[in-house]
Amino acid sequence: MQHDTKLEQKVRSGKKTSFGNAVEGFSKRIAEHKKGCNAASPTSNFYKLYPSKSTKRSQSRTKQGLFEDLEHVIAINYDPKGDAAQVIHCNWEEGGVMILSSQDKQRVVSSMKQKPYTDIEKFQLLKSYLFELAYDLVIAPGVNVSESPDFESFVMATA
Repeated sequence: MQHDTKLEQKVRSGKKTSFGNAVEGFSKRIAEHKKGCNAASPTSNFYKLYPSKSTKRSQSRTKQGLFEDLEHVIAINYDPKGDAAQVIHCNWEEGGVMILSSQDKQRVVSSMKQKPYTDIEKFQLLKSYLFELAYDLVIAPGVNVSESPDFESFVMATA
């Protein structure tokens, strides 16, 4: 999440699911956001509304704040190799953490064919999107800079 230290409010949620080194993945994602906020032509609402103070855009009256005024917060973290993460594909009655029908499980397994995710990783991504949705819902609508405050769709396509 991004917390605006001047507004004293959360202004954006997002997810960074890392199946490797989580700290390295988080640092890399923040660096990507900094690059986007430094860009002359921002590619997202977040980058447009939170330019870096080193850019001409930092003088814009339409900005909401500056990238340097953001505190980057890990709102939730889990070990993707831990015991609990290994039963993420199970319904809660089977020892998992979600309510999943057989049809739900099959949809998740059939999704994201364009990337070489394991079935467990697909369920972990689903859980990450659900957390992102929950956090987006608690951010005040007037300050939420996400372009899709109901989070990016988790594609359940079977094709």
